[in-house]
Amino acid sequence: MAADAKYLLVTIKDVDPNNEEDYAKWMGEEHMPDLLTVPGVIRALRYVSRDGSSPRHMAIYELERADIPDSQEWEHAAHSERTKYMAARWQSKARNIFELVEVVTPSGAKRAIRR
Repeated sequence: MAADAKYLLVTIKDVDPNNEEDYAKWMGEEHMPDLLTVPGVIRALRYVSRDGSSPRHMAIYELERADIPDSQEWEHAAHSERTKYMAARWQSKARNIFELVEVVTPSGAKRAIRR
């Protein structure tokens, strides 16, 4: 996780198996790049389940502030016509914002994050 990311927006979803290739292309070529243009979005990461179990897909957006997904910039970037098309092919979706509360390093050093 980037040092400046105090918040994570995490989405998990399953996609119609017939649309997996379209989903991967949309995420990598459009959706994540578009969201990275929003001020305060630090980095976007995409994961897929190794064993194919559900939920199969996870995206993590590292954010400077928790309110970024409520911004007009996010709204514009996140809701393209292609996004609406892809959303109709999701079989399930969950989304949550997480706040960083503690960092522990391999040396055992701990740092509480002040709110």
